[in-house]
Amino acid sequence: MSYFISPVAQETITKLQYLLQNTLYTYAEIVSTLDQESSKELNEELSNVGIKSQVSDPDSNVTTDKNMDSKSINMEEFIAERVERLGVLNDQIQAHVDLLPDSSITREQIESTISILDTECVKTANELELLYAEYDKIYNKLKDAINLKHS
Repeated sequence: MSYFISPVAQETITKLQYLLQNTLYTYAEIVSTLDQESSKELNEELSNVGIKSQVSDPDSNVTTDKNMDSKSINMEEFIAERVERLGVLNDQIQAHVDLLPDSSITREQIESTISILDTECVKTANELELLYAEYDKIYNKLKDAINLKHS
């Protein structure tokens, strides 16, 4: 059984990008395992696009007849694990798509919300200035009272 650890990312979009990239690599591994000629083509296409391929080189998979049966069993297990991983990746992708922000919010609604928050920020800044002025008065009175007491 293959266990998949979700990629670490703080933003949902970045995490989705990682998940999709992992899906592509897993798919490429399956293709290269099933069809050695396709893996050569896939390696060439990926290198033309500028992506370093993680697909195994088909020429390096030359085996003898003795090892063919064990390789066949290992290949079946490998493919089964990769297919299971694709299922897990798909579930993760679906879960993270649900976390994406709602795109039905219009620009006007966003600008209105920003305007309201800006107004609230200005009010809060003014209130903070008044509180600081009041604090400063109290601090100076206490300081003067302490200085008179020690004089």
